[in-house]
Amino acid sequence: MSDRYDDRDDPARLSRRHGLWGLAVLVMAAIIVVTFVVLFTGSHEGGSQDYTGTDDSTIAGAQPGVSSPAVSTPSSAPSSAPSRPKPPPVVGGPAVAGLARQINQLRTSAGLQPVTAQSSQDATACAAAGGNGPTCVPHYMYAQVPDQDPVTAFKSLESVNKSWLLDANTLRMEIGFAKLPSGNYNCAVLKFP
Repeated sequence: MSDRYDDRDDPARLSRRHGLWGLAVLVMAAIIVVTFVVLFTGSHEGGSQDYTGTDDSTIAGAQPGVSSPAVSTPSSAPSSAPSRPKPPPVVGGPAVAGLARQINQLRTSAGLQPVTAQSSQDATACAAAGGNGPTCVPHYMYAQVPDQDPVTAFKSLESVNKSWLLDANTLRMEIGFAKLPSGNYNCAVLKFP
């Protein structure tokens, strides 16, 4: 007879072993589920080609790559009716100006102040990187569009995350387009408080 102890002889120990194996399987399943959730939702809110970064930005009117506040000129004519704020000036070409106009129309129709907008090297680099570059953080959104048509770009961005465009804390936005090898464009919008 042997003095050696065998786990198979102790039902309590065998039960603990089965419990540990079950726990290990559950932990692995949880890791897989979390991986898929992060992979498919992560910091991006949208589909496989349309992404939004975290919330906290705006559009500003200045030279590309340079931020400057919008300048407004006072009106000498008194107004009896409350007036809507005029959109700030936009610098950066017709695509950027048109997209900024679309965003500001959405904002004013929702009762928000329009924001200043500009093209920027950072927004263009973010678009070129498909939302994955260092210039995209912390607050960005991008969408892949067939061309630089502002209405198409606006509708694509709005479908990604309309509430992001309607952030009341946004004061300035930077916009950039980057042409892809496929002939399509990525359009990125960075926003700032």
